[in-house]
Formats: sequence, C-alpha cells, structure tokens
Amino acid sequence: IQPDNLRRDLEEVCQLIDADPYLIAMPISAGLGIVWAGAVSRVKGLIAVGLASVAFRAKHIFDLSNPRVYALPGYVSRITPRPLVLVWHEGSSVGGDKRELAALYKAAVEPRRLERTKDISPQFLLNALNWQRQVAEKS
Repeated sequence: IQPDNLRRDLEEVCQLIDADPYLIAMPISAGLGIVWAGAVSRVKGLIAVGLASVAFRAKHIFDLSNPRVYALPGYVSRITPRPLVLVWHEGSSVGGDKRELAALYKAAVEPRRLERTKDISPQFLLNALNWQRQVAEKS
C-alpha cells in the first residue's frame, strides 16, 4: 500500500458517509491517522494516541521501498489549519515514545496540543474533540 491508496480510501469513505470526519487514531493506528489527516483535507481534526511510526513496520502491507514515503513529520505539517492533538498514554506499552511525539509536535503547526494522560477515557476524548470543534468554529 502506498500513501495515495490510503488517501483515496478515506476520500471514498467521506463520500459514502457524506461527512467531513474527525479522526481518533489509537495506538499503532496513530500513524495511519496522521497520514490520513495530512493527505485528506476533508478530515476536520485528528486525535492521535500513542505510538505512530510503528504502524508502518508491516512490510507485507506497506510499500517501504522508499523510507521517506511514510515520514510522519511531513504529514503532520500538512494538517494545519485543522486541529491536532497528540497524546502520550502514560503507562501503556503502546502509549507513545516521548521523542517521537516531541518530534511530531515540533513538526506540527498551530492549532496543536500535546497531552499526557494515564487514562484514555471517553471524557478525555470528548474534551479533546470539543477543543477541536471550538478551534474549527473560530476559523
């Protein structure tokens, strides 16, 4: 799979549901969420929780012949002006790598947040989503 395949897949889903979604990408799929949000402008915002780049280690799924194809900082920088929340899930084995999250946060442009939590509760996700909606309303 190439990033263009992922982009086309999400664009097709957006057409099917006739909506511009917010994405919540939990550990391991956080990287996929970053690629989708960076490549598909219909995504209104992204909450990416935990490990991100590990998603693309599955060589039998993703075409990794060019290691830069899935370089996440490039995708993160394309999410703006849409809101981004990066989350380090403290205490979880897939909760994130501090250096990776710091690099992604640095590559991101406002509006962005870097959160740290021990509990990915529905309330935590709702708070992050509400912040994204408030940001979207202001722009």
